[in-house]
Amino acid sequence: MKNNQFIKIWIIFFSILILIFIILNVRIKNVYIDGNEIYTDQKIEEIFFPNQLDRLSLFAFVKNSVFKNKKILYVEQYSIEFLSPISVHIQIYETPIVGCVEYVKHFLFFDKNGIIVESLEKNEKKIPQIEGLDIKSVVVGKQLGLENDEIMNTILSITQNIKKFDLDVSKVYYNSIDKLSIFIYNIEVFLGNNSNIEIKIQTLYDILPKIKDLSGYIDLSNAKENMINEKYVFKKNK
Repeated sequence: MKNNQFIKIWIIFFSILILIFIILNVRIKNVYIDGNEIYTDQKIEEIFFPNQLDRLSLFAFVKNSVFKNKKILYVEQYSIEFLSPISVHIQIYETPIVGCVEYVKHFLFFDKNGIIVESLEKNEKKIPQIEGLDIKSVVVGKQLGLENDEIMNTILSITQNIKKFDLDVSKVYYNSIDKLSIFIYNIEVFLGNNSNIEIKIQTLYDILPKIKDLSGYIDLSNAKENMINEKYVFKKNK
């Protein structure tokens, strides 16, 4: 009788050991990734699972529960869902690209902070192209180098608001800090100086349905807050 109890205890003990061994050695085999454009799937896997230890399911679960705010260049936020002991889903939310400039036969795309995200030979992303800038320095992963912070902040204000109102702007032209224009469809929109940028672009958003099929010029440089029912003159191209 005692021998049977002893055998049962050892069976339970070894079963627990085997279970612990299995748990500690289960590895993530399937990684499903969504939302990434800048990074490849392979690069995302390398970021989150750089070695074999990180692929251990239990270790990965604990690590990603404790260290939830991994800082990744060009990524605003992310989420990891453990679908099973061997499968995870990673959702990537990249920092939005808001504009680009042409420099030495390449298009440099930058995010909402002015950080250069990538360099391509063509602008196929339908991202507003900024013209008229005096570019001082270019390093991918660093902020676009311009003459001063005021110019950079002005460009970012314009491009961020274009993104906010989801406007199909093809070009932003910087002549000087008080001569700013944007081009949308066949329309040139004069913004004037860098004051009230958000209000000016919101005004464009409000009136665009009435003029989007036209070709010409409109001056929104005087658009200000609380200018209700203000009329703006649209000049058609001859």
